[in-house]
Amino acid sequence: MATREAASGRIQILKTPAWDAPLEARGAFVMKAALPCYPYVGYPSGVVRDVVTRREMEIKKIGVIVPQDKALQVLWQNNPVAATWWIDRGFPKRRGCFFFTEGEFTIVSGVPDDPVWVFENIRVGHWRQMLP
Repeated sequence: MATREAASGRIQILKTPAWDAPLEARGAFVMKAALPCYPYVGYPSGVVRDVVTRREMEIKKIGVIVPQDKALQVLWQNNPVAATWWIDRGFPKRRGCFFFTEGEFTIVSGVPDDPVWVFENIRVGHWRQMLP
């Protein structure tokens, strides 16, 4: 997933993300306000790292990418205490992004809701249609 496009989509977080931050910091993203995201749903490309420990993670779910700076601006307006936790730990990272997986969000606008075709195991040609 390239991140050079504008974060023109909008999502609402419905479920606390499964990151390694404390529950209060992660759970604060579950709010009525929409977060800006890049305008597509798909699997992450390249190395995905947990947000605090930076350890490599294997993610087998589709999701959306939200720029950390924009997410924390929205969080600050809705929960300054939680936003401060992130800021005190050096967030937003330069060009940093949060990845929210399917089941954690709903699309509000600006992200095509047509199906995304993905390969689950390209060696045996197994694929399925994923809906955002």
